[in-house]
Amino acid sequence: MATEGGRRKPELCPCFLEEAYERCRKICAEFAKTYYISRSPSNLLIIKSCQDIFEGRPHDMRDAVLTHTVSNFSLDIKPVRDFIKGEWTQENFGTYQNFQELYLYCYYGAGTVGSLSVTVMGIAPDSVFSAQGVYEAAFYLGIANQLTNILRDVGEE
Repeated sequence: MATEGGRRKPELCPCFLEEAYERCRKICAEFAKTYYISRSPSNLLIIKSCQDIFEGRPHDMRDAVLTHTVSNFSLDIKPVRDFIKGEWTQENFGTYQNFQELYLYCYYGAGTVGSLSVTVMGIAPDSVFSAQGVYEAAFYLGIANQLTNILRDVGEE
């Protein structure tokens, strides 16, 4: 397996990847939840396999899609680990005592997704904003979206 920038480049069969992406699309379409995969009962196993994914060693079809994405877009492992930690925190924490705890949850849940999204979608070469500014805006947009979702859920319940 070749390395790229100190990271193992996975050698995945194109037909396998096509099937893996299709399975992930079906999961998203069926459950319509952004966080469905991380909420599975095997959440702690996901944390353990996260390092393998970033080292180019997927364990199943879902891992293969993330491994392929990590390889193609040079994602950083910290936001992914923080996202998983946030899902565990949500499942096991209960209520938040203050805004600081709620903000931390929003960081883990959606701020990390905003940051990762910029890495995947990229920044226009002719952008008048610095890369740091774009990453910060995506991070805060993620937090704002999470807070909005919480407010919507409170209204529905």
